[in-house]
Amino acid sequence: MDNGHHDGKHFSILVIAYLVVIAVGILTVVIALPDISSSIQESGMLELIQQRLNAPTTEPTKQYGTVVFALPTSEGISYREILISITGSKPYHETIEHLLSGPNYQALTLGSISYIPKGTRLLGLTVSQRVAYVDLSKEFLSGAVTESKEFDIAKEQINRTLRAFSSIRDTVILVEGEKLQ
Repeated sequence: MDNGHHDGKHFSILVIAYLVVIAVGILTVVIALPDISSSIQESGMLELIQQRLNAPTTEPTKQYGTVVFALPTSEGISYREILISITGSKPYHETIEHLLSGPNYQALTLGSISYIPKGTRLLGLTVSQRVAYVDLSKEFLSGAVTESKEFDIAKEQINRTLRAFSSIRDTVILVEGEKLQ
């Protein structure tokens, strides 16, 4: 009879331990839920999922991007936004590739120029928590004094081009994997 009473006591302890584990798990989820929710909102993933779900399945949606070039004026530099058509499935990459290739005919006729050195290539582009990390080739630094006005304009062209996307709030520029200072 002692064994039956003893086994019942162990069973009760196991049930209580199991309930404690479940309660701690539920409490952890309840406490962490606001942080998890805000992280998901900041990442922009819900917006991308919603766009994908709302996209028609029979006909691809025409996407557009904005490329920003410099426009020299008598007062200094202003910036001109040029609308481009996105044909691929990577709009951030494609937009930066358009920027790196220089002003198109439309932008040139409007007086726009690029301060980004010729030959600069896109090595990688990642977006995390609405921040775009753009990795460029070493040509981005060619002939540039990194403290010069021209270099600042080149960086601003990249920043403004990416921030034209509502899903990007900031940019970080890397050259050959190293963050610019």
